[in-house]
Amino acid sequence: MTYRKYPSANFEPFSLVLPLIFSLFSLICLQAQEMPQNFLSGMQARSIGPAGMSGRVTAIDVVRTNADVWYIGTATGGVWRTVNGGNTFDPIFDEQPVLSIGSIAICQSDPKIIYVGTGEGNPRNSVSSGQGIYKSYDGGDTWEHLGLARSKNIHRIIVHPDDPDQIWVGVTGPPFGRTEERGVYKTSDGGQNWRRVLFTNDQSGIADLVIDPSNPSRLFAAMWQHRRHPWSFDSGGPGSGLYLSEDGGDNWRSLGEQHGLPPKPWGRIGLAIAPSNPETMLAWVESRKNALYKSIDGGYSWGMINDETIGGRPFYFAEIHIDPLDENRVYNLYSRLAMSENGGREFEVIEDWGRKVHADHQAMWIHPQDPKFIILGTDGGLYWTRDQTLHWNFADDLPVAQFYHVTVDMEMPYNVYGGMQDNGTWYGPAYTWRRAGLRNDYWQELGFNDGFDVVLEPSDPQIIYALWQGGMLMRVNKRTGQRKTIRPAPTAVPLRFNWNAAIAHDPFRENTIYIGSQFVHKSIDRGESWLVISPDLTTNDVDKQQQINSGGLTIDATAAENHTTITAIAPSPLQEGLIWVGTDDGKVQLTKNRGKRWKDLTAAIDGFPDGGWVNQIHPSWSNVEGAFVVVDNHRNNDDQTYVFRTENGGASWDRMSMPMDIKGHALSFLQDREVPDLYFLGTEYGLYYSLDRGQHWHKWLNGLPSAAISDMVIHPREHDLVIGTFGRSIYVLDDITPLRILATDYKSIQEQGMILFDPPSARLAIMQQATGQRLSPDGIYSGENRPFGAMISFWVDGSVHSRSVWMEIIKDDKVIYNERIPVSKGVNRAFWDLQMQGKSVYGPLMDPNLEQPWVTPGEYDVKLTYGTLVSKGSVTVLPDPNIRYDPKAVEASQKFRQRLEKLVKEKNRFESALSNKIRRMERRIERDPEVMAELLEVSKSLLSLISPQVEQGVISGSDRIGPAIDKAFFYAHSPYEYPSKNDYLLIEQLEKRWLEVRFEIKKYYDDL
Repeated sequence: MTYRKYPSANFEPFSLVLPLIFSLFSLICLQAQEMPQNFLSGMQARSIGPAGMSGRVTAIDVVRTNADVWYIGTATGGVWRTVNGGNTFDPIFDEQPVLSIGSIAICQSDPKIIYVGTGEGNPRNSVSSGQGIYKSYDGGDTWEHLGLARSKNIHRIIVHPDDPDQIWVGVTGPPFGRTEERGVYKTSDGGQNWRRVLFTNDQSGIADLVIDPSNPSRLFAAMWQHRRHPWSFDSGGPGSGLYLSEDGGDNWRSLGEQHGLPPKPWGRIGLAIAPSNPETMLAWVESRKNALYKSIDGGYSWGMINDETIGGRPFYFAEIHIDPLDENRVYNLYSRLAMSENGGREFEVIEDWGRKVHADHQAMWIHPQDPKFIILGTDGGLYWTRDQTLHWNFADDLPVAQFYHVTVDMEMPYNVYGGMQDNGTWYGPAYTWRRAGLRNDYWQELGFNDGFDVVLEPSDPQIIYALWQGGMLMRVNKRTGQRKTIRPAPTAVPLRFNWNAAIAHDPFRENTIYIGSQFVHKSIDRGESWLVISPDLTTNDVDKQQQINSGGLTIDATAAENHTTITAIAPSPLQEGLIWVGTDDGKVQLTKNRGKRWKDLTAAIDGFPDGGWVNQIHPSWSNVEGAFVVVDNHRNNDDQTYVFRTENGGASWDRMSMPMDIKGHALSFLQDREVPDLYFLGTEYGLYYSLDRGQHWHKWLNGLPSAAISDMVIHPREHDLVIGTFGRSIYVLDDITPLRILATDYKSIQEQGMILFDPPSARLAIMQQATGQRLSPDGIYSGENRPFGAMISFWVDGSVHSRSVWMEIIKDDKVIYNERIPVSKGVNRAFWDLQMQGKSVYGPLMDPNLEQPWVTPGEYDVKLTYGTLVSKGSVTVLPDPNIRYDPKAVEASQKFRQRLEKLVKEKNRFESALSNKIRRMERRIERDPEVMAELLEVSKSLLSLISPQVEQGVISGSDRIGPAIDKAFFYAHSPYEYPSKNDYLLIEQLEKRWLEVRFEIKKYYDDL
């Protein structure tokens, strides 16, 4: 039995099968909920990168007794470990349900014990949250959850230097709400039990927590009152303060103005103790006048030493580090990296806005005995220096980019486009016809700043439209790199563009694009001019439009808190002029006549959270009146998963039912364009899918960690699910045909012992060498490429007592290739490399993809045998689209190769037979030396006519027939070209020479 693909949604007859699909729905929904996750283990998502831009690094710790072992925490990409000083990195936290990391602490007295606090501690507008603290007893191979699950964001962990069971945890807490789970927590039994030992109020958490290296009973805690709303950030208040404990954290006393610190209110505070002289301390204090304060008596008294060269943006940067051996050398981490040689009285910028390293410095580790060795974490990845910041190395193999959006083009192979947090807008291949995987240098930057959505111009594949923060829209020519800013200019009314503004292309009109401020703007000339086609579609709440004052004690107005703006514009792909719009302040609007009239649909959406942020709207591919609205309400301290659906143009809605085991607020949603029952849901903590229109959901774990899924798209030609993550770059799930079949006929599939799904077409692509470095040494990043050849997907039910399936490829009733494939119950996947079997006759220097002859383009039968069960289908093999395909040339090339194959096989047979005879003679020579010696000499002489016989050394320029025949295969590298006159001359000479050698051998051995 073979299942065929459904026709595309653009294909009219699909509407005829739609009623049948929905009639099947009631039959399959009960079974769908019972499908185990491992049934899809054969469909592994591929991590394609990129890694060259990396992403935000938030925590660093190193084993002091072995400085080659580092643990790296990332904002939303999990924990990574290197055991070779940064040459290679491996993710070690991917099995956990959350990848946002705020802190890492190694128990230096027993370095196999590692503590990780989840939820990053620098609460920018795109901050991610965690689910508590984790512990490893084996250096990060396995992890145990220790609790504090409601802490949300853990910024600091301190392990007692002598007692691995005594730990202090600094909890920042959620920036978007009031909670009691904040402050300092302590355990004395390795995390089995926790008690809160410092708390000020329900809006204040830890900004910093340090321990006196000479006296572990002395700790300093910086408490920070802060609150983030969707439209503002407020730093500072009575909950902020600096506290000292001298009994291991059991009791604390406040330090204040009477100790030389500034008058309150305070905001965030960064702390550092000089390891070489713990009496020396520094405190970066946000107050009415931000300044650096110093203590030379262990923190009992303070004095202001610098309020000029200390940097800004304390809500995001408050990191001070003192050289372990020199108390006067101080590093200040903020947008720039600054260093002081006089104890902090003056700072000099040593890394400025991405000169050598990426700007926005988040974390630092300095070797305690060799302070020239420094590891630095930034918004753009991980760097390290061994000469005290003169030169830097970069970890370009950490694929932890935070993508906001992804889209795809129709090139072959196709490209993926997307914008990243603080790392610009890029595009690169979903797969390549090159060796060595998907390298970083295959990606091209289109524009910098924070990158957001990208739309393509259908009328010209070289033109794209890309956003950066605050609605700054660019038109970019991919080929030339030419950029032009085309954001609508303000007129009488100031325009409000979101940090992550909405753009879209009209699916019916070339050169026509939309962008949202509080209005919908339309351009019909690629952004050369704009027309407003809507009224203000937001609440226009002026109280939420005071971004110029956002920040609290330190103003931070960067467009990050722009509010009452449009965040989603979604033109219908089925009806021209029908456009859905969503806003960040809880509005859903619709026009059916190109913007002439708009209708506010929000009141009809039962259960819509007040002021909920509309993250995405997706018009249905099967129903012109249908749409899906994704609402993210975590900025109102509500982590519920909201997806709403209408099938009648917004007159009524239903909220999709989400089981309790779906964790995290919704970020993205996708309805399959070919099988409407198949849904995909992206949340803060991973990808989910439903086979029955959202009645039951399953988490996707095969090859994909629990990263935030910010956006998804299905490639219309290749049926791949392309997944943009906020923290682990981009993943591709190749060919979702099996999921489509499961979504329409799961009950019937369960009843089948084996089913072959219709394979997608395969390409006889010429595989090029990788650009740049030919080889693939460790440290060169390579994303997972799609395996070359034909993708064969099939289902087995596990009823046969066999752990493998026998696959045969058949042409004209002749088996040309076969292979045994290991299987497990559920969907399995194998790849046929488009080569014929049984003719592996090429030399070791040949191209690996030409060791066996390729098939020619055409239709090939596929037969699977599973015990007594048999399933048959076919696969279409297509030529390389980048090569001029002439069937006669391919046929002539194959015949030329076959002449070479015949020649080399006969040569190999004679060479092997003579070698065997010589070995037998050598064993018999002692029994019959007179006869055997002469025969042995003759046989070796005959063998040397084929190939040179040497016991030592290398001969690469031999004139013997054997090496000449092997080398001739270099003339058969081009299967798409006619053999040349030179090629035919060569093979005719070789055939003639071989006949002469063969004749000489036959004189003595006519049995060969």
